[in-house]
Amino acid sequence: MPPAVHRVNHRQKNVTMKPQTQLDILEMPLEGLAAYWLSLKKLADAKKLRSIVDEEISHTTEPMVRFLLEAIFSQLDSATVRRLAEVRRDGVLRDLERKLNMMRVALMAVPLRENPRATLVRMSGLYPCPPMEERRAMDMATALAKSVEEKDGDVPTMLEVHHKMPPDRLLVKLLFYAMHARRHKRLGLERFLPYARTAFFAEGLALVVDGFDARFLDRHLPQVRDAILGQTARKLEMSTELALAVRKKTSYQDAHLMARAWLG
Repeated sequence: MPPAVHRVNHRQKNVTMKPQTQLDILEMPLEGLAAYWLSLKKLADAKKLRSIVDEEISHTTEPMVRFLLEAIFSQLDSATVRRLAEVRRDGVLRDLERKLNMMRVALMAVPLRENPRATLVRMSGLYPCPPMEERRAMDMATALAKSVEEKDGDVPTMLEVHHKMPPDRLLVKLLFYAMHARRHKRLGLERFLPYARTAFFAEGLALVVDGFDARFLDRHLPQVRDAILGQTARKLEMSTELALAVRKKTSYQDAHLMARAWLG
């Protein structure tokens, strides 16, 4: 969790920063994200904000948070920042939805024992332009399967599935699961569970391992996906408003009140 993330009480006098680790807006609880921005607000009141924001910008790869951090000291007016934040939010949600749908397609392929090429076509069809040329994707997934079978390389790294990956890398890794199922059915899938780094894929893979059929997955996975996207949208909206509060030098008490509107 990033250095500014911790619970913030509105009576808190001092804010200390902890060593930097990557922020993941999908996995971070809403409360943790609120605490992140409220911590930055505390630092703004203590006149320490500029150096901390510059440090955060240099480390974070979370696109929405990075944009908002850069906007705090930009010369753009607040209305323009909010409009651009909406554009960025839509892009983040669109990218996440496509990746979750790729995972859903790959998970459905396991109980169906679908032809891996059909799985590849359906995953590629989620993008205006396929993330990778079909032959190359099949060749890379086949090579990956061979390396895993022969234990040639770092298997946890080779099979790691995470929504932060570029679409082409994610495509190849997910195609491996479809190939494995076509050849081995569900046998051995349980040993890959630790490599599922995104909760959506981890839950779906666990259900597949436990024997849930394609009909159940077809109903359940879209519900989970939509819940994740809805909660992520709330996080992005809250982040925008709290970043603007920092930018406009809103009082800490009022920023705290704003955060509570999302936290319930």
